[in-house]
Amino acid sequence: LIDKHITGPLWRLLESDIHILEMTEKYSELQCFLENCNDVTTFMTGEYIPFPATPIKKDDIWLALVTPSPLDPLVAQILMACFKSLELFMDRMLQDHLQETKSSIPESFREETVSVSKTN
Repeated sequence: LIDKHITGPLWRLLESDIHILEMTEKYSELQCFLENCNDVTTFMTGEYIPFPATPIKKDDIWLALVTPSPLDPLVAQILMACFKSLELFMDRMLQDHLQETKSSIPESFREETVSVSKTN
């Protein structure tokens, strides 16, 4: 579920032609999602996802993941722990992105960083 709804779409964004500075908005979207996802059942069914504008590969694996299961209560507990950990990780590792706003970044800096890699 995390791969299908979070890391997969995030990776596709990183591989697209998006500018590194535009990732600030995406990281903020993910942070808001993690802060507001109090009921993970909507995430587990694919109704509430962090990047709704980014297509999700809805294949047989996705269908199996979002189909209700007797293990859903356990999965929900695991997801809540993962989301909290991811939220803390993002606060620490992406603080420069999360503190910036589009208006605080000069256009000259955007031009200078056009070829910066979004992955390492």
